[in-house]
Amino acid sequence: MKLVIIGVVGTIVGCLLGVAIVAAGTMPEQASVQAENTDWVYDIMVIITGGIFGLVTAVLVAAIVIYRHRRGETRVAPPVHGHTVLEIWWTIIPAIIVIFFTAISWKALNDNEGGKADLAITVWGQQFDWKYDYPSLGLEQQSELVVPVGAKIDFTIRTKDVIHGFWVPAWRMQINATPGRETALRVTPTKTGSFKLVCTFICGSGHPVMGTDVKGSIPRRVRVVTQAEWDAWAAEAQAAAAEQASSPEGAAVSIFTKAGCGGCHAWTPAASTGGVGPGLDGLAGGDAEAIRQSITDPSATLVSGFGDIMPKDFGASLSPGDLDILVQSLAGGGA
Repeated sequence: MKLVIIGVVGTIVGCLLGVAIVAAGTMPEQASVQAENTDWVYDIMVIITGGIFGLVTAVLVAAIVIYRHRRGETRVAPPVHGHTVLEIWWTIIPAIIVIFFTAISWKALNDNEGGKADLAITVWGQQFDWKYDYPSLGLEQQSELVVPVGAKIDFTIRTKDVIHGFWVPAWRMQINATPGRETALRVTPTKTGSFKLVCTFICGSGHPVMGTDVKGSIPRRVRVVTQAEWDAWAAEAQAAAAEQASSPEGAAVSIFTKAGCGGCHAWTPAASTGGVGPGLDGLAGGDAEAIRQSITDPSATLVSGFGDIMPKDFGASLSPGDLDILVQSLAGGGA
């Protein structure tokens, strides 16, 4: 009976500890329906597992103290072959807890993914940047992720090179961008503002700048706006895309963007600010063949202060025509 009382007290103390952890507000800001549902499950699990921790710890410590071997003790405890009632309870109670956790997790998952999507966006991970396609708007390879608040958004996550991890802490939703696969994610933003985007995999030497606030990072963030702001942004982005396509350097900028060059290099015509590799604005008037070699065989000549980290496959991934357009534009200063 003494251990039972101690166990009950330990359970209560453990649950109170769980409540204190939840009340401390250690989680990031909630900014989506999925964050609210996920935190609800998390809070319940913390409180219940806190109670289990308190029960086990209290009974363990009490048993060590009460039933410890004392100096001069010669009595030997009788062997215990089993306790049917105890075995039934320690099977039933964990089973109930697991079933309960499964039920609330299923409800949260169903609430997270239910309903018809309002918007579809394709997210591209690349070394070392993110790009976004908006099929319904006819926009491709956008540098900024802008979404309307309250919209049910289906994200299709893909990668152009290695594995990346797409994670917005305020949304509580994370999924991998895996080579050769498409993964999917549903998010319904509930707050406007700018929210941090993080790559959760070490995807290469430029990983630290991919969605962080370190010096030299882009940094990448998600912008959630009102419906009116979204409509205005969409119209502006479509107009900018049309203007770029009709400009002399538009083809080169499109090739540069789709190849992911802006993740590492700054180039004014493409409005890219990458700092992992050298800036390209200074190439105007340069040797076109040297520029071509730097793209197709980047290890041949390295710029001082930058390592040999550029992918070596652009000679194969870019068509000869696209390569010519890009080289001519870079050598001509974007004209």
